[in-house]
Amino acid sequence: MSTGNITGPILGGGAALADTVSAINTAKLSRVTITSVSNGNAQFTVPANGYISDVFIRNYKATSVSGGIRIGTASDGAQVVATTSIGASQYGRVKDAEFLQRWFSTSVATTVYISQVVSTVDLNVDLTVVTGVI
Repeated sequence: MSTGNITGPILGGGAALADTVSAINTAKLSRVTITSVSNGNAQFTVPANGYISDVFIRNYKATSVSGGIRIGTASDGAQVVATTSIGASQYGRVKDAEFLQRWFSTSVATTVYISQVVSTVDLNVDLTVVTGVI
């Protein structure tokens, strides 16, 4: 078995590994922290050519969020994450399989809304959303 440098085109379209690594390293990541989402909608904006990489949730209540939290491109919508649950007094991450959409418009910024599924439940959470731009 030989070892050495990888050279030449290795990806479809003739892109070299160095080009791919460079593109990953130059991607612009940002973090939006939404504090004290309570009993209603919160919102943030994903820029044009943007995507959501991760969503982290911290529940301050001693009870779980009944019904869960949904994330959508419309108020009370569920286009991005239909529902994700968070336990009592826990910190968690939206699972990859729960995302229905991560990539957004290539030409305009997109407003994304966060809401609770069961609105009669007292909600008190913080969300940290990691977004990027290609």
